[in-house]
Amino acid sequence: MANRQQTPTNIRKYRKPLNLNIGMIIFTAILIYVVYCVIASLNTEHIAPYEVKEGSLATNYTFRGLAIREETVFTAQKAGYINYYARDGERVASGDLIYTIDETGRLNDYLQSTDMGENALSERELAELRNEVVSFIHNFDAADFDSVYSFKYSLKSTVMKLANAGVMQSISDINSSSSLTDMVDFCRSSTTGIVTYWTDGYESLTPEMVNADMFEEKNYEKTQLLENELITQNDVVYKLSTNENWSLIIPVEEEQGLLLEEEEYIKVRFLKNQYESWANVSLIRGSDGEPYLQLDFNNSMVTFAAERFVDIELILNDETGLKIPNSAIVQKDFYLVPKAYMTKGGGRSGRRYPGTL
Repeated sequence: MANRQQTPTNIRKYRKPLNLNIGMIIFTAILIYVVYCVIASLNTEHIAPYEVKEGSLATNYTFRGLAIREETVFTAQKAGYINYYARDGERVASGDLIYTIDETGRLNDYLQSTDMGENALSERELAELRNEVVSFIHNFDAADFDSVYSFKYSLKSTVMKLANAGVMQSISDINSSSSLTDMVDFCRSSTTGIVTYWTDGYESLTPEMVNADMFEEKNYEKTQLLENELITQNDVVYKLSTNENWSLIIPVEEEQGLLLEEEEYIKVRFLKNQYESWANVSLIRGSDGEPYLQLDFNNSMVTFAAERFVDIELILNDETGLKIPNSAIVQKDFYLVPKAYMTKGGGRSGRRYPGTL
């Protein structure tokens, strides 16, 4: 009988020795350090960076002024459909064509039936439109949404001016047509000035007539004059600003107004375009007896001819420097040591004694 091979029953699991090397130790140390940095970063108050820029350090004053100009209102001599040929806010000379009155309403039919050729805008005309749009985009403020309507009428006026330039090349044929000579009245400017197509009832306003209610813009109404509209005789058709000298009236406190009047001339920054100019200052009384500051200018009238209210900033101290935000200012308690407690150091050994620094 053959011997059977016995299966060993006493089997013990071999324990592998802990194999530590320098790479594992370094990796573990780095991992622990990274975890510690992440936790510490989450629990630490972060310092917000801020770029310090150079700017004005002066405390200036911002106001909304009421513009007063020499404005002459012109009315229609006849009834009919009106068409404008001068751009709103443009300077016109004496004898320039401002508008036409179509008494019969047949002018548009005649122009449409007349071949005026290609009506494409030139590069110069396109640049004029582009500059107007870019200027509006840069100066737009959502808080002053009413400026969108002013831009709408201004852009429409520019487009109509460019379109009417082509019309004027063919409208001269009306004078040579016996059947159309009495169809259109050509109305020209009687003097030089800035033409505008809106009214608000303040055209004859003087500084002494100003009162606090006029600065409540909710009560302010501006009427835009539109072309291709049927008008009646004596309706307002346009107005001219004939003098470059104009004024801004702003409400002030009595004491503040007296101090500003002593300056005699003040530097003013227009917030619309950041243009700066000098104004002659005087303190006046309005019709309500309240004090108002009158700022007289001899330039820039054409820039704001389409506006009754102008936002300005009075630059009283034109100093520049680094502007640090208020959030960078901190308040901490500290002890103030009287100067009498300060003494010189101790002996040669460098010891410090009570009461010495």
